[in-house]
Amino acid sequence: MNFDNSWRSLMRPGAADLYFNHPAPPPFDPDSETFSLANAWWLAEMSRLIYHDRATGRRDSLETVQLREMGFISSGPTQFGVIAPAPCRIEKFRALVFRGTDSLGDWSTNLNAVPVDWPDGGRVHRGFLAALDRVWSEVVALLDASEGPLFIAGHSLGGALATLSAARLRPRAAYTFGSPRVGDAAFGAALAERGVTQRLFRIVKDRDVVASVPPRRPYAYEHAGEFHHLEGSVTTPYIERGWHSPPERMSDHAPINYVASIDAQRGRNPAS
Repeated sequence: MNFDNSWRSLMRPGAADLYFNHPAPPPFDPDSETFSLANAWWLAEMSRLIYHDRATGRRDSLETVQLREMGFISSGPTQFGVIAPAPCRIEKFRALVFRGTDSLGDWSTNLNAVPVDWPDGGRVHRGFLAALDRVWSEVVALLDASEGPLFIAGHSLGGALATLSAARLRPRAAYTFGSPRVGDAAFGAALAERGVTQRLFRIVKDRDVVASVPPRRPYAYEHAGEFHHLEGSVTTPYIERGWHSPPERMSDHAPINYVASIDAQRGRNPAS
């Protein structure tokens, strides 16, 4: 997978038409509760694919790697899908995957940052919680219709929703890519008490600007989960149709660059 620092890859990730493009995809390990670059690669690609608006496009891409979409829900600013192995595969698992920011409605969710109480302790971002609550009954219904260990994933806003879902569902593991901050330190402590933090893997590409918001002041938001930093540069800046490529802190946020960085890191450490 190649890095891509175009505005299109950043602003329209769902316009891509090539997914899971690897000559020898690493096997997904449904039993792993610890961080796995192989599992991160699969879940990053699912988190990129979930931006695709056409159900047939998602279905066809998943079929190439013997996966299937058990259901997809779009309600206001919140979109998610549940992905599972095709019947021909032996292993069983479920991946609850949330879409990130790709509309003005999503940005209103991001900006609604006033903290509200979390039932198990601490406070969380009001906009993120409202976006999750909007679809929570559908989340539960889709998960009840599937089987196997649960993994949760999402990029950007989707990573925030994945974090809150992990706090409620306690999955086998949760992977977030370029997630903003979700709650305060007391919320993080509540996750640790419930054993969620040890299975929540927060992946950040280099200097991704979204991982630095909302600011710590005035709401005292802090990141939660085990931090994993992805190094590796995107391609050199260029001009396309009169537009300069995005600054690196923005290009780092593009979903395709998370996949490319994970792929590159696996190349340096293929056993992980």
